Amino acid sequence: MTASPQMLDLLGCRVALHATGAGARTALLVHGLGDDHTAFPPALVQDLARDHRVFLPDLPGFGRSRARSGFAFTVDVQAEVLAALLAAVQAPDPVLLVGHSMGGAIATRLAERQAARDRTLISIEGNLLPSAASVSARAVRAAVRGRFADWWRLLPGAIRRRGGDSPAAGRYVTALARTTPEAFLAACRDLEEQSLGGALADAFRGLATARLYCLGDDPPPEVRAFLLRHEIAVAHFPGAPHWLIEHDPAAFVARLRAFLAAKPGK
Repeated sequence: MTASPQMLDLLGCRVALHATGAGARTALLVHGLGDDHTAFPPALVQDLARDHRVFLPDLPGFGRSRARSGFAFTVDVQAEVLAALLAAVQAPDPVLLVGHSMGGAIATRLAERQAARDRTLISIEGNLLPSAASVSARAVRAAVRGRFADWWRLLPGAIRRRGGDSPAAGRYVTALARTTPEAFLAACRDLEEQSLGGALADAFRGLATARLYCLGDDPPPEVRAFLLRHEIAVAHFPGAPHWLIEHDPAAFVARLRAFLAAKPGK
């Protein structure tokens, strides 16, 4: 992967893009709320680079990317940026979309926008239902009380306490320091709204593209019930927390490759 990102001007935003690989297919890896491209460990990136062009952007407002004035930071607008990115780099089809948490929701919206194209979606505990947007809800409540600045200041410590000595928690706190609070809060508002209204769940359920939902040990029961009710393919990673790729990259790569190998018309 490139040591320094390529900087792209997309829809008025300055987007930092790391890229590697030279395959005939594309993999677009989309990070979650408060995170950046470092959410995807080298073992995954290197494996995909064997037969994909792999693109790892920092979303506008996160990492080293910056947004234009008035940028909305919603799931739908971030998907528009990613659509522009794929066009700008002339990414070849088919495209594998791998999205973690908020990135899973953004990748879902992107797949929905590009329904006529060959897309495969891997959603890693992507936002679907209200119970999975608890962090967003807490951020929004703090903002309503006029306490978001205090909540934001205390968030890294809360993450460290919850994650213990987990390397993923430490890495996330580092990424969070590169996130603009405005982007974080605006994204939280949108995630909560779309989760409460059922828009994200409806979009994911309605996709015609091949899709896999990956989860660790602690997803809300309503998420498990939703996936079961709609017969959505699921990969469970025992013992894994929300950052399940980082928990066991080899297990994730193996499950991803098995899913791709079994995909009809691959």
